[in-house]
Amino acid sequence: SADNIYAAPVVSNPFEGDSTALVGFLMTINIALDGGSFTVPGNAGSGSYNGTIDYGDGSLTKHFSAWDDPDFTHIYATAGNYQIKITGTFPQIYFNNVGDKLLVLSVENWGDVGWINFYRSFLGCSNLTEITAEDGVNFGAVIDFQDCFFGCSSLININTDGWDVANATKFIGMFSGCTNLTAFDGSTWTTTSLESISSMFGTCDNILTINMDNWNVSNVVSFVKVFDRCSVLTTLDIANWST
Repeated sequence: SADNIYAAPVVSNPFEGDSTALVGFLMTINIALDGGSFTVPGNAGSGSYNGTIDYGDGSLTKHFSAWDDPDFTHIYATAGNYQIKITGTFPQIYFNNVGDKLLVLSVENWGDVGWINFYRSFLGCSNLTEITAEDGVNFGAVIDFQDCFFGCSSLININTDGWDVANATKFIGMFSGCTNLTAFDGSTWTTTSLESISSMFGTCDNILTINMDNWNVSNVVSFVKVFDRCSVLTTLDIANWST
């Protein structure tokens, strides 16, 4: 009868609210010319690589099994912006001021891909404009962020809320040369392992506010030039530092 209508059982979605398990690492690049190529840079010193990569142009998903796997290079038939998706084990992206550093525009998701190193990862990516990813919780195994965003001179927005940096020891030069960055909020960070923040914001000459409230800097041995040439900095919150 009309009174005996049964709804389908609700099946819980294991990925609900967890975009990292669903989509992996996402970044958007620009290919300026038809037939242009892009190479995803790995690092031989960061462990094993094993997973899949979707280049965002409708081509077949590729499998990679080494830091320098040939399938980390892709040719695009048509110029345009493309979102690359990487899943599996991908411990480090490593531009290191070479290769296709100028083609990177944004990062939309960090993903649960086994990050272990961010040393010089986006160094020299001067066209990287924003990082909207909300899942820095996946950085728990990362120790080194030295020069991670050094020279990202177009970066205007970076979501740092909730980053798990409890095991990180080095923030040396982390945002140095981010000349268009106007604000940084690391107030949710746990920094109990931190040893050096020298030149962390060097030459961030448009940054207005920096929030490092509640940081534990008791193990930090170098504060050299942390805010060097931050010439328009008006608000610096280092209240409640544990020294």
